[in-house]
Amino acid sequence: MTTDDAQPLADQTCENPSIGHDEARDRTVGEVMVKRPKTLPLNASVAEAREFFTNPKVLTAVLVEGEEFAGLLDRDTLPDWEPGADSVAVYARTAVPTITPDRPVSDAVELMKGEDLLRLVVLDQDGRTLRGLLCIDHDRTGFCQGS
Repeated sequence: MTTDDAQPLADQTCENPSIGHDEARDRTVGEVMVKRPKTLPLNASVAEAREFFTNPKVLTAVLVEGEEFAGLLDRDTLPDWEPGADSVAVYARTAVPTITPDRPVSDAVELMKGEDLLRLVVLDQDGRTLRGLLCIDHDRTGFCQGS
């Protein structure tokens, strides 16, 4: 759940399986989501976030405080002029749509379409604990799956 597994750009390919929209339709969010999305701590520096985004497949950083969801940071919201030592917290979106793992994928698809989302945060029933991330795949034909 950290950036420890960063690879050189030339070696990066998405090796996670994908599940098509039709196959996912009758499943729950918990069955389809990425169960351990890569995360950054809320107090991460801008420099750490820039390193996180060196992987071109990573569009959004999930920010956490411990195991609790703290916000989303999009690649394009980090300004080039920002010094690297400052915290990313100021650039995080905290009021984002979320869903629980027990909900049907069809509910998630409707929410994602309505909000024009490629990523949907999955929280536990407590509304705080991060459980996963529902991710539309790069060709937008299904969902990325991960461990």
